[in-house]
This record gives sequence, structure tokens and C-alpha cells, in this order.
Amino acid sequence: MTTVRFDAGAGLADAELVELLTQAFVGGGFTTAEIGSRMFEPALVRARGELLYVRDAEARLAGMVCLVPPSSPARRFALAGEVEMHLLAVRADARGAGLGRTLVLAALDRAREQRYERLLLWTQATMFAAHALYAATGFERRPERDFTRDGKNFLFLDRAL
Repeated sequence: MTTVRFDAGAGLADAELVELLTQAFVGGGFTTAEIGSRMFEPALVRARGELLYVRDAEARLAGMVCLVPPSSPARRFALAGEVEMHLLAVRADARGAGLGRTLVLAALDRAREQRYERLLLWTQATMFAAHALYAATGFERRPERDFTRDGKNFLFLDRAL
């Protein structure tokens, strides 16, 4: 059974946090190395909110996601009663084992525990595996809230809790 840990990232070393996010987003072609070097600065990632993460059998960081409350300076859309999910990432060699689903379900559970009413997220139009995961875990598209940033199209989704 996979154990999801919750904290502000204190249990994560800077290097492993940067490595995972860089591999998933820069290596996956979803952002540039230049943007990633700024966006994945460990202190900034931790300051977003609560990190949920999983380790593999060798204790290596295998995946993570961040719950961003409406009070966070990293919040983009969440209002009172809503929380955002940022930076879902699973290490390339750990994909296909259900860790992304485990992290999303843990984020939903944690948001409910914290008495939020809705979980918001956005994903790039080219993140097809993520789209399937979000649909399978009950998120609904909100095309009227889609947006473009840095030349990339983002799809907006949410789920009532």
C-alpha cells in the first residue's frame, strides 16, 4: 500500500523536489528550463501550501501534489471555500502504477478534511494522461474558465467535495 505523506515539504530535500518537478514538467515538454528554474524554487513550492507526496520502496520521491489554499499568495482562482491543486507530478519510471490517482484521491480527501467545498485545477491542453486521470476522479471541465499563459492553453476543471 502506498502511504501519502502530508506536510509543508519539510520531509523533502530541495534537490529531490526540484528533480521531480523538472523531470515531469521540463522533461515532459510542458515548460522551459528557464521557467522551471524559477517556478520550482523549493522555498516557493513549499510556500504555495501543503505538499502531499509518495515515496517508492527505495524511499525515493515518486510523486507529489500541492494543495493551495485561498489564503496563499500562489493562489490564482480559489475563493473562500475553495482550494487549488498545483504541480501534480509522478516520476517517469514510477508512472503506470496508480500513483497519480493515489495523489489526486489523497488531495480530495485532505481538502474534505479541511472543510473545503470545491477543488480547482487547470492543466495544459496537451497533458492527455492528466485529462484522463481528472475525468476518472470526478473533475468536470469548465471551458468558460480556460485561459492562455506563456503561449500555452490551459483547461480549467473543478470538483465539488
